[in-house]
Amino acid sequence: MKKVKTISFACVLILLLAIGTKLLFSPDSVFKSEIDPYPYVLQSNQTKLIVAELKQDDFLVSLLEKKGLTSNEVYGVSKAIDKVYPVTLLRPGDKFFLYLQNSKLKHFVFRPNFEKTIFIEVINGNYKAREVISEYKSQRVNISGEISTSLYVDAIKSGIPDRIVDQFTKIYEYSVDFQRDIQPGDKFTMYFNSYKNRKGEIVKTGDLLYTSFSPRNKQSEFWLFSNGKGIENFYDEKGKTAKRRLRATPIDGARISSSFGARKHPILGYRKMHLGVDFAAPTGTPVLAAGSGIIEYAARNGAAGKYIRIRHTDGYKTAYFHLSKINVSVGKYVKQDQVIGKVGSTGRSTGPHLHYEVILNGKKINPKRLSQLSGKPLGKEEMYKFKKRREEIEQLRASDLN
Repeated sequence: MKKVKTISFACVLILLLAIGTKLLFSPDSVFKSEIDPYPYVLQSNQTKLIVAELKQDDFLVSLLEKKGLTSNEVYGVSKAIDKVYPVTLLRPGDKFFLYLQNSKLKHFVFRPNFEKTIFIEVINGNYKAREVISEYKSQRVNISGEISTSLYVDAIKSGIPDRIVDQFTKIYEYSVDFQRDIQPGDKFTMYFNSYKNRKGEIVKTGDLLYTSFSPRNKQSEFWLFSNGKGIENFYDEKGKTAKRRLRATPIDGARISSSFGARKHPILGYRKMHLGVDFAAPTGTPVLAAGSGIIEYAARNGAAGKYIRIRHTDGYKTAYFHLSKINVSVGKYVKQDQVIGKVGSTGRSTGPHLHYEVILNGKKINPKRLSQLSGKPLGKEEMYKFKKRREEIEQLRASDLN
């Protein structure tokens, strides 16, 4: 928790008044306010701060009672806060700061998000609530880096927020195998909107506008574009989506324990063609549908154990072996990235893992080839609009870099 700043309550009121006056005459001001969520000083031993955090299945009333507030205080706070922020919107993890003097509640502070702070003051038994909205300056940020350890570690070191790194990863997860395709020296660029406070600290991020990634020196660029239906997606210079028709890896964060190709079978003991890719992962790890399609098989299947097979378009099928649980049934339509089962060790298996196969026109192929399956391209009219948007983003980047 942040340190309580040594600023008196009177100073805070003066600050708020000054800000309000400034806003009245300068409505276009970037900052309405930047309120510290813990503004009240502990002026004496009679002043006490209690931090109350809402847990799962907690209610505000019961939480405040646990923290020692009287029934009148609990009622007063609940009624006052509901006028500016409905208690039905409260969620686990929300924190409330209770300032008591002589064991009586004097101030209640709650910050539901980075933009909004709610103050409740108790004056002569009356509970007065006010809401302060903070506006932060929006800035575009262009950060480039090079991988020495891992994408995540090196991106964070470069000053990129983890939310943006996560979004970047999701863009490339269909075309890049983050375990086998990445090596030291690979370059990345992330260009995104951010909101900074007066100290220059990023307090919130918008979405990525542009990305560039060069695993094994093969550069891949994407730009954010909203199509005619208002759906945002990332497209390359040819207007093809970052999202591929089929995933090369249908499981997140798993280690590849055996690749496609000839190998010595771990149980049978002789060399045998391994017609899929094995992903080692704990039992219960979610398995995702590599692409949208119809479930052809969802049951036990001999050495494959609990097994699922999906029929996709253009002659493609994908198969998932050794599952501990099957979440789908034959004939059902599933969407790409939908959880269809859980990792297990059923059938002929030496331990928990997913054996993943891709079948094209009846022949099993290396799943790595799926990275070449581009997504659905934009139509002619949409492509024209995309090119204009792409030029706008590039002009912004050039301006910001200069």
